[in-house]
Amino acid sequence: MTIDLDSIPPARARPPRRPRGLPLLLSLLAALLLAASAGPAGSGVLRVVAFQGDRVASWLLAADMLYSTNLPEDDVGVAVEVVARTLDGNEVAWSRTIEGDGGVPSLAEAGTYLVVTSGVGFTALVLDRHTGEVLWKSSGLGTAVAAGDRIALWEEDRLGVLDVATRRVAWWLPFPSGLVAAASDGPHLVVADANGDVFTYVAATGEMAGTATAGPVHSLAAGGGRVYGLGPSSVTALRLPRLDPLWSAPATARSTLTPCGDRLCLADATVRALDPATGQVLTEFAGRGVLAGDVLLRASQDRTWVRDMATGEIRGHLPGAGLPTGCARVDRHLACKVGKGEVMVWRFPSRGSRGSPSA
Repeated sequence: MTIDLDSIPPARARPPRRPRGLPLLLSLLAALLLAASAGPAGSGVLRVVAFQGDRVASWLLAADMLYSTNLPEDDVGVAVEVVARTLDGNEVAWSRTIEGDGGVPSLAEAGTYLVVTSGVGFTALVLDRHTGEVLWKSSGLGTAVAAGDRIALWEEDRLGVLDVATRRVAWWLPFPSGLVAAASDGPHLVVADANGDVFTYVAATGEMAGTATAGPVHSLAAGGGRVYGLGPSSVTALRLPRLDPLWSAPATARSTLTPCGDRLCLADATVRALDPATGQVLTEFAGRGVLAGDVLLRASQDRTWVRDMATGEIRGHLPGAGLPTGCARVDRHLACKVGKGEVMVWRFPSRGSRGSPSA
């Protein structure tokens, strides 16, 4: 099934001029009927509940908080400010300045912890996500990649794993080819190296549980007993933990892969909703858009529509015609990066809220 995203719901119609001599009650009733029929149900503007400006470099939407890293005005990278902003009241819960290394930090949530990693000076930090207190810090690593409630570490041709809750490195193993991507399904850590090989380890012990060659991979996502590797020309699904091949689908260097409800969505020139078990295309949305969990954003002349991926239903719209550069959906909230570095958070009406499960 293909849904044409160029078919945008009609703009709100202008009420006709009131006929002279028509009783006031009938005129009001006519106006109300016109307003009710002007657009699909749920097509109202979404309400802004939080906003973070000031040169946002990276950000993370959580159930109750918006986290961001903000670069200094000179972009030197000597210091980076990490800010936590509430979604109820748009207040700064805490902020902390950390040492920068010229790179853009990455943010990940791990239970009650916030993981901050950077890929230039290769610094990794674990913060209490409610207070911003630094609980663990390491620098001089080859690579640090957040993976669930763990951090995969690589330095001097060896691979290690940090348990975020205990802040202890559970093990180190030889790993000469360099760490490119990592993911976790809980009991297992899955990593990809620079040669396109993928490995599964028992997270607690470091025992190898599977290996496969998937070709060049720049990101991994795990869930449902499978791991998905996205590369410049394809997405490959492997069964955990042995990494038996399941299916492969074409992709491009600009493709993004994200869970969307109970499906897996691949976005580039079009947006395809795939069956995670088979790779079969269940729905294809014609036209470019921005994915955010189980909703898709699509711009028209004067607004950006938010469409349900599973049903095609319009959930609401954002004012303005510019398509955001990146979005995320968590429970009732939608966040997008807009303008020249600002992040805005909108809230869906409670009657239409649906959570987006993580990979």
